[in-house]
Amino acid sequence: SVVEQLDLLSLTDPEGAADAGTALSWLVGAHGLDRLHQAGLQQFLWYDLPFKWLGPIQGRQGLVASLARFFDVAGLARYAGICRSPKTAELLERWARDPEEGFDAFLDAHIASGVVPPDVPRLRWGDLMGDVELAAFWSTAKALELAITAGVLDPGARSFKRDQLRFSQEHLFQARPDLLGESLLEAVCTERVAAWSEREMGDARTSIVSAVTNLLLGEVPPPRGFTRTMQPLAWLVSALEHPVREAARGGLPPRMVREASERFGWGDVSGRATERELPLLMASRELAAGLGLLKRRQSGPARQQGKRGARARQANSPRSAAGSTTRSWEATAAGLALVGDHGALWSRLVQHLGTQPGFGGAVGELVDAMLLAGDRPRIDELVAAVRVAVTEQGWHGGHTGRPVPSGILEVEVDRQLMARLAAGGLARRRGGPADPLRLTAVGVALARGALRARAVAPRLGSHP
Repeated sequence: SVVEQLDLLSLTDPEGAADAGTALSWLVGAHGLDRLHQAGLQQFLWYDLPFKWLGPIQGRQGLVASLARFFDVAGLARYAGICRSPKTAELLERWARDPEEGFDAFLDAHIASGVVPPDVPRLRWGDLMGDVELAAFWSTAKALELAITAGVLDPGARSFKRDQLRFSQEHLFQARPDLLGESLLEAVCTERVAAWSEREMGDARTSIVSAVTNLLLGEVPPPRGFTRTMQPLAWLVSALEHPVREAARGGLPPRMVREASERFGWGDVSGRATERELPLLMASRELAAGLGLLKRRQSGPARQQGKRGARARQANSPRSAAGSTTRSWEATAAGLALVGDHGALWSRLVQHLGTQPGFGGAVGELVDAMLLAGDRPRIDELVAAVRVAVTEQGWHGGHTGRPVPSGILEVEVDRQLMARLAAGGLARRRGGPADPLRLTAVGVALARGALRARAVAPRLGSHP
């Protein structure tokens, strides 16, 4: 036990045993040495001790030396070697010179050791962790340490990052008997969903999101019908594989507006069609741009080109008179790849809708939760409920209780609804604003996926 080993050390070095005991109370608390692992030791030696323990550097150096002697007595030679390593001595000195320099050096050395769990698909570690997430993080760190010690992983190998990622995924994704068949990943996500639901952000928000929390506990795969609802986005990306000049009034050119009108039945347009005549086309373009499928490019004055270059230009490429500027829309390379990969496109879509920042994110969260609850509110009812919840969260009025201005809130609610309509998530209204809002089958999955993406997102902070 820790006490027995400290007693042995105190026979020859009473002062060292006292220092080692102080360090161990930080490292393992009231637990035994089975709680000790390399990642935790490095964090203590290279971050906690030099940053949080005040006083002359000589005191910290003496405590490290005492801890190394304890590890000698306990038969933990590898941990004693970390204490005595040149890297530990260097980091203590760098922290003493400049805390910012010390932190950067600590982070580099800590990651280079190979025992720090990397972010994996479906799980980005938070800066602020709950008990379950912290336990999963340290469990992965211990597994990496054992694999490196056994020679299964080699931090010096060129393939180490790939091997480390694969190993960490396997550790986090495997079913565990001690969790009744749940994986560490699933346990972390469940903890995050609960914390998201219980977040202190006003009674109105709590009542809205608590009604749908249990629907967010599992992964949400692409629903049936998703391929069909994505046809407008796929058409946009395909049509913009080569740059298309922006219309004089902004948006897509008249020929594309007319084609969208005919292809998708979005309504009649005038002879000189503008994008504003088809709100769904505008919403689809904005959604595609938000997903990174399209980009808007601005070009400077046209340069003189030879005859061969002029003949080679595409007929629909942006052109400009000398000295003028042109703006065009074009598909991105990622967009061209994603429209053929519906699983990846679905993941990007729910992440985009679910993790919007700021005021838009707060409104989108409430819109999704209210629609997913199945109450089918009218627009005015939706706006009224969202106004109470976002005001309680501190938007606009904050502690004064002044409601968010109607003009601002109505525009944002409409923007969120149009994005979901463009993604096939809402049934198209026929009776105007008085018609209840209803999710489609795709929309139910979309709302669940977006809310889950928001709920399981990591809690981020900043280092001192």
